[in-house]
Amino acid sequence: NATSIKNECDNPKNGWICSDDFETTKLSNNFQYDDNGGDFLRTANVGVNGSTAMRALWQTGEVSAGNLKLAFGKTPSSYFKPVDSGTQNYRDIYWRMYVKNQQGWIGGGGDKLSRAVVFANSNWAEAAISHVWSMGTSNNYLGLDPASGTDTSGILKTTQYNDNANIRWLGAKTGTTSLFDSNHVGQWYCVEAHMKLNDADQSNGVNELWINENLESQTTGMNWFGNYNDYGINSIFFENYWNAGSSVQQERNFDNIVVSTQRIGCGSITSTTPPAPAPTLTLTASPTSITSGQSSTLTWSSINATSCTASGGWTGTKSTSSSSQSVSPTTTTTYTLTCTGAGGSTSKSATVTV
Repeated sequence: NATSIKNECDNPKNGWICSDDFETTKLSNNFQYDDNGGDFLRTANVGVNGSTAMRALWQTGEVSAGNLKLAFGKTPSSYFKPVDSGTQNYRDIYWRMYVKNQQGWIGGGGDKLSRAVVFANSNWAEAAISHVWSMGTSNNYLGLDPASGTDTSGILKTTQYNDNANIRWLGAKTGTTSLFDSNHVGQWYCVEAHMKLNDADQSNGVNELWINENLESQTTGMNWFGNYNDYGINSIFFENYWNAGSSVQQERNFDNIVVSTQRIGCGSITSTTPPAPAPTLTLTASPTSITSGQSSTLTWSSINATSCTASGGWTGTKSTSSSSQSVSPTTTTTYTLTCTGAGGSTSKSATVTV
């Protein structure tokens, strides 16, 4: 039921390392929390099913709207405060979040959403990274962009965070669901990713992405980092970082974050597909007044309709696209058109006075 997803962290599942549904204050579990000057905060009534969630607000032109940085397992420095015992080298990790961009959101996906990292030293050098960020047409899709900080044999090459000169990119793959266009923003999406490191000197790593339980992107047979074995996956970022900045003030929300050694899934919410939009229709007569023997032109157009039917002074099935028809009534007549689609029906009328 709805309560189970709202408070799912009250009953953690097998394999869960950390979870936060933001119903209580657990932000100190993160080794870094950037609240962006008060614009990335726990906020009541904005989450899944009206729960509490993290609200990120971009100001106009702003690049970063705050982030959560979580550490777990064996880390290279006490600064990366692990949420668990801090002893394990994790090689197979799933992470899931719910994300919702506000209704009316513009500009695509806003770039960075999350990433799993193998931090290799106290200077934040990265041995491997699984990026989840927006890409594809108009940046309206999510995808995976995996990368390595070692050579193919496993020798660490990066020396610091985002050491792009020494990062080895492993091949981006775009998902198939357009989350961020105008027809799909304004609802929650369940986003889950998977990073499985390769065994020593083997090409058997995996990187996967699901949206609402649908597999969107998958790469197998990966050599993340040769025989590197100093650290495993030890951090995940949940971030709001837009390379070019937001063109307007707008917000998105995070909820129900889970990090696990097993598939997580979407809890009690398995689909956030929006309702089909209602059809829209225009119908006009020109001229609206004639004398007997003259004609008037009816013009109509519809959007999100699969069928249109005429009644009143005319009959029959009409085109759902922009069309016109000449009529020559001998008395004052009202023409009605009803268009129907997956989102319902709508009717319009036009009267020609004789």
